[in-house]
Amino acid sequence: MARVDRFAEDRGKVKFRFIEFEMEGGSANLEQTLKSVASAIAGPQRSPAPTKALPSASPLNPEPSKKPNGATVEVETFEEVLDASEDVDHAESKPDASRPKASARYTPPQFMDDLEFDQGTSLKGFVEEFKPSSDNEKYLVISAWFQKHRSTEAIGIHHIYTAFQKMSWRSQKDIAQPFRLMMKKKSFFTSGGRGLFKISHIGLDELPKIKEKKA
Repeated sequence: MARVDRFAEDRGKVKFRFIEFEMEGGSANLEQTLKSVASAIAGPQRSPAPTKALPSASPLNPEPSKKPNGATVEVETFEEVLDASEDVDHAESKPDASRPKASARYTPPQFMDDLEFDQGTSLKGFVEEFKPSSDNEKYLVISAWFQKHRSTEAIGIHHIYTAFQKMSWRSQKDIAQPFRLMMKKKSFFTSGGRGLFKISHIGLDELPKIKEKKA
């Protein structure tokens, strides 16, 4: 009589087959025959698969935890946690493009009350002759007026600011920027000392060109 019993676990299924032979009396030959039949049914004997050795417990490789039913659970190692945290640190260390940049600081110009613009050839009359439109043209015309009609070779941001106030022009925030640009890029100005700029002969040559553009 054969009897098959089946048991199921939570994960996977395990089948047990049990075959029972009842023999009354018998002989050694019959007993050997039954053993041969049982061996044929059971099939060839397989050696158990080698078990994988688990790493010893350490701070970097903690001992695997086990579920109540004995199944082994994989645990994230401390080394992997360190790697993940490094990625987060790199992401947080990137500069935030949304943060406003620190504004540049410029030397504030001062109004020079002692400057005189109306005696002889006035600044307004000289400017009207050339009718400058851009800031670069205005700087050239004002610098030429100071040189020709006020015997002032070098001027700075305070001279320009005061002249712009006289002409009711609006000066830019970085008032020295046109001086630096025309001195570096076009040689229209040379250094006249600390914070001062002197119009060059090349800059003076631009005056007729400015007048021709407005004719």
